Amino acid sequence: MIQPSQKKEENRSSSYSSTEIMLKNAGIAALSAVIMYNLMIFLNYGRLFIPTTLNIIEMVTAFTFLLGLFWIQRQLSERMPRLLKGFRPIPKLIFEIILVSLASLIVLTFLNYLPLRLIFSSKGFEPANLRTASVVSILLGLFYYFFVERERSRKELQKEMLRSAHLQKERYRAQLQHLKDQVQPHFLFNSLNVLGSLIELHPEKAAVFNQQLSRMYRIFLERSDKELVSLKEELELVESYVYLIKTRFGDALEIELDIPPEQMDTFLPPGALQTLIENAIKHNGATRKAPLHVRIFVEEGYMQVHNRLRPRLQEEPTSGRGLENLTNQYRYLTDKEPVFLKTATHFLAKLPLLRLDAQPDHKPLKVSNGDSNY
Repeated sequence: MIQPSQKKEENRSSSYSSTEIMLKNAGIAALSAVIMYNLMIFLNYGRLFIPTTLNIIEMVTAFTFLLGLFWIQRQLSERMPRLLKGFRPIPKLIFEIILVSLASLIVLTFLNYLPLRLIFSSKGFEPANLRTASVVSILLGLFYYFFVERERSRKELQKEMLRSAHLQKERYRAQLQHLKDQVQPHFLFNSLNVLGSLIELHPEKAAVFNQQLSRMYRIFLERSDKELVSLKEELELVESYVYLIKTRFGDALEIELDIPPEQMDTFLPPGALQTLIENAIKHNGATRKAPLHVRIFVEEGYMQVHNRLRPRLQEEPTSGRGLENLTNQYRYLTDKEPVFLKTATHFLAKLPLLRLDAQPDHKPLKVSNGDSNY
């Protein structure tokens, strides 16, 4: 299970990374401003920088210009793949060069040329100097875009691909474990025992039981390759599962569903709710006189499963990884995490309900000090 301290450390590292990028860009801009300004002075006047009020002001505007140039190139590098999706390599390269050059000239105009015109309006600007500044700005913009930002974007893409690979690996592991839990001998043995009894005593109920058993496997297999399913789809799976276990346990099991219709378009990992119901049944005993009551409801954006603790004398076989797998799945889907609360008398599991159009929440929830193998 992911520990809160680990999540905090990841967020802290991300914050440090953003600060480091800002400081790095500012440092590069300052150094480049000195080099660029001296280059411009040397190209136009054949000498290097001589500290004067005019020169210092020009260097400050050059620094501001470079910061703006670095920022605009980063924005372009992040948006260009979507903007030029489907373009052939040569037209794409030409379009990038034109767009980067225009952006560099715009930044030069608004952050360097115009401020200097406002401050030194009487001095004027020589056309040759302006042309030289424009050419240098375009070359600098192209260099930064193709050799700095493109490389950074490539590394971020590799990181995202690695994250996706981890997600897929975790999802397949959870799916495999869930499928093993479903087809392991004790589950089939219990289901076939119930089915055999029904065939002799209640043939019509046996037909419905067999239909629900087939439906549950069909739904699970059809949706096992999805990262997320809607709550409405998940409840279709749960409906069949609840019918099977209610037929098996009878009045010893009570399951209460209280889910508002407006929550049906939210999403969660496939099989997540069924896993929590299984978890409650596997670890708690129940009789007709003292039934196990499992309440399922939605509150504050979480699907919540609540039950009273009645530890079994002999627990059913289990992998002990159900809750851990759920936590890992959520870890790769969102910054929100499941919450598991275990007291002396009750157990509460809370699964975040996700919306596909929502931005990820960067304030992860803490996991309580509960046992992940509950």
